[in-house]
Amino acid sequence: MAKRTNLFFLWTTLFTVSVCLTTIGVFSGFNHSMGKFRSMLVSLLIVLLGHFLFGDPIRFLILASLDAFWSPQNLKYATVAEVGHQKQLDYLNLRLNSLRAHLSIPEKHRNEKLNSQYREIVNDLWLFGKYFLFIMCLVLFLSDETTYYTRNHIKRLFTYNYSSYYGLYDVGELTGAYDFIKSTLIDDFAIDGDESQKSWIHSEQTALLGVVRLRQSRVTDFQHDRVSDPPFSEKSYLPGWKLPYRRFPYDEVYWRIYEPWVFKNLHSGLNLLVLQQHTGYLRSYPKLSGYMSLLARSQQNSHVIVRFLRKNKWLTYNTSVLFMEFALYSVNAKLLAVCTLRIEQTTFGTMIPYVNVNAISSFQKVDHLTHLTILFIIMYIITFVDFVKGLAIKLWFEPAQIRSFWNKVDVAIFVLNILILIMIFIRESKITNIFDHLANDSKMEFIQVLEATHVHSFTTILIGFLLCLITLRLWKALEFSNVFQLFTQTLYLSWRAVASVAVVIIVLLLGFAIAVSTFNGNNSFNFSQFRQSIITCTCFTFGYTNGVSPEELFRGGQFIGAIFFSILVFVISVILVNMFVSIINDFVCTAKHQRDMISGRRINIFQFIYAEMRVYVLKIKQFPKFRICYRRNNRTVSENIMKSIQSIRNKRKKWEATITKAFVAKNTISPLDNIVEHAESKYNQERIYTIGAILNTQIDILQNLSHHHKRTRRQSE
Repeated sequence: MAKRTNLFFLWTTLFTVSVCLTTIGVFSGFNHSMGKFRSMLVSLLIVLLGHFLFGDPIRFLILASLDAFWSPQNLKYATVAEVGHQKQLDYLNLRLNSLRAHLSIPEKHRNEKLNSQYREIVNDLWLFGKYFLFIMCLVLFLSDETTYYTRNHIKRLFTYNYSSYYGLYDVGELTGAYDFIKSTLIDDFAIDGDESQKSWIHSEQTALLGVVRLRQSRVTDFQHDRVSDPPFSEKSYLPGWKLPYRRFPYDEVYWRIYEPWVFKNLHSGLNLLVLQQHTGYLRSYPKLSGYMSLLARSQQNSHVIVRFLRKNKWLTYNTSVLFMEFALYSVNAKLLAVCTLRIEQTTFGTMIPYVNVNAISSFQKVDHLTHLTILFIIMYIITFVDFVKGLAIKLWFEPAQIRSFWNKVDVAIFVLNILILIMIFIRESKITNIFDHLANDSKMEFIQVLEATHVHSFTTILIGFLLCLITLRLWKALEFSNVFQLFTQTLYLSWRAVASVAVVIIVLLLGFAIAVSTFNGNNSFNFSQFRQSIITCTCFTFGYTNGVSPEELFRGGQFIGAIFFSILVFVISVILVNMFVSIINDFVCTAKHQRDMISGRRINIFQFIYAEMRVYVLKIKQFPKFRICYRRNNRTVSENIMKSIQSIRNKRKKWEATITKAFVAKNTISPLDNIVEHAESKYNQERIYTIGAILNTQIDILQNLSHHHKRTRRQSE
């Protein structure tokens, strides 16, 4: 065993020292760029991860090998003759400690099933409380508040009219898109005259990445069945939309002339996370296909391209939608803004403009993070490793526990963490590839940032789901509180009745939304679409009437409007919703009564924690500073006891006199009060008996010690 222990400590020391030296050596070169504090934090993180992931398995392997080759000898138990007779003083001390433990652990604490439940709750509360705290701090520290303002400012600048140009909302006809492109997308990004760095007129620190791409979807087949929307054209044309299309030997030389009339489909198998449809006001449009034209880097060449497109009538009344796509990069904010300007043409020739801006942070590496953020990242990783370790041990020794709902939630949390980590690496790699591509002097290319934007959006969605799952898992740990227990028990008891009423409400809302949309959809925006009608009716039912006016229900006629209003207000809002609330209220009362019946015979979690920590409290009280000394105040013990009893009696007489003068009430005693009072009296009686046994044992110890001293004195004489 000595050899085994020495080898174990030798291994631990060598492993820790080697990992520390390796880490310090690796990160010593980054001290100038990262800082010593960041290098120390990263070194600490690698040491801890190495200890959890590699140190523990190797340590257990060494211990198992030592147990296999140097097995410990069998323990030798002493016989009765070797032990001898037990001294009475040792027995009394043992009995005294046992009675003190019995006094600190009452009968209610001896429910082992409840104790194991509370122990699991305490462990979950400690683990997931830290988990929730660290991930919330990470989200707050890593979130960039400038993203929202950047999106709003860029959207407003491209939407409305200003002194040097006019906005997208001022495009009244399709040919006005040429003037908008000329003034807003060409002239405003050439204020310095430098073709290699195109700065924006509103901000010199914001540059245009690559070139602007113009993309349109056309409808040419007007002989469709008139039931569905006409399909978009996928034919290729010659300049001026002439047919038949044919290739020329000099197409690659004069590609700018033929490109705008050639249909292109940029869909690929790598765009799995990219939604392939743009949802517009009128219909959905393809996202990576259509007739495309690229502007140039220089202002003069871009004007030539726009004049060429206008002269050959690239935009006609067959154009269903025009997209203007480009990417902006803000140097100060380190934000990459992906802008998509859309103009939809209705069947009457009017324009419906829309501006969409997605802003993502370009870099989130270690050298761009603060010290506090790095510290929270390290704490989160340590907590996550601890969580994975506990989950793996639980499922390894008891695989049947995977059927439990909460263990499935734990597995989902683990999977989401891995997915988020993978998506973050993919996003950073894509953004890095974009800037590496720009560094290779690619001036005449459109920078495709769509995949990076969708990866960023998908990562944000996964983080939101992770927060929801951690909050749900923390809910289970918070069930030690009576409020959470009451809510959970209410849901368990009432889910069938509540689900039935909810289904009835949903069915009536769907039918009512269809009916209102049929009668009032042509005259009201809130009921123009089916999904909009459902949202409007649901908001009106539950009292959110800020954007809904009752007059909108009367657009189809006064009589029909009165029927709709009465159904919505009285049937759905008053009858069904109140029935829903009444059912929940009844089951809350039932769950509360069941909880009160049980709570009188069980301890709460704070009493459990105090009983578990009682050993440490007693050890702390043994220190001299924490010992409670008895003060006689020049009186005997009996006089002090009588004085305390007399003060308690005087206080009780004053309280009874005050209550008698105030009012006389007859309290009805319920069976639950009898049960609780009986349990309290039984607990007090047991406590009194235990205290009496402790006092008797202490008296026996004193007598034993006094007899021992007398015997010793006689022997000495």
